[in-house]
Amino acid sequence: MKEKIRNYALSLDIDDVGFLSARDYLSPRSPDLEKIHPEIKSIIVLAYKEPSSCESNNMQIAMNGRLDLLEFTRTCNYKMIRFIEKEFGAKAMSVPVSYPLEMSYETMGSIGDVSLRHCAVQAGLGVFGRHNLVIHPKFGTRLVFTAILTNIVLESDKKLGLELCTHCDLCVKSCPAGALNEEGKTDVIKCIRHSQ
Repeated sequence: MKEKIRNYALSLDIDDVGFLSARDYLSPRSPDLEKIHPEIKSIIVLAYKEPSSCESNNMQIAMNGRLDLLEFTRTCNYKMIRFIEKEFGAKAMSVPVSYPLEMSYETMGSIGDVSLRHCAVQAGLGVFGRHNLVIHPKFGTRLVFTAILTNIVLESDKKLGLELCTHCDLCVKSCPAGALNEEGKTDVIKCIRHSQ
């Protein structure tokens, strides 16, 4: 079943796929998956490499590249849901790149209902770097993740057993907002103030 789902995802031009059993999902701050739906058994994590247009110094070109990527991920997630529902008669729900988020004063909109970064690491798609981003062994950090939540029981893929971050602290020194000064934490407010 996993291979059939993986092959379908790759046929859609999704760059990588990982599987995570709901019982193995751990996120330090996101709510329990049962609050989304009580029947969730597995998480299918989808990785998408950012297009080279996102690297442009022209902000309109870079932003359009990002918007194109977000639109593509939503289309792929919808196709994945339809495939799972039709092929396996199962329930499937989409978790897009950025939302849903808990929009409270306490979280300041910085905590997703599903932590896609933690899912990606736990599903073997990469490891955390000093900058708190996921480093993929082939694509580095220039990718985004989405997920499909389903009531199909799937075993977790093996976590990566390699270290991809050299802890050179170049990311910390280069961060214009100083948002990475505390190891293991990104000061989201500092980051948003500078990046937005």
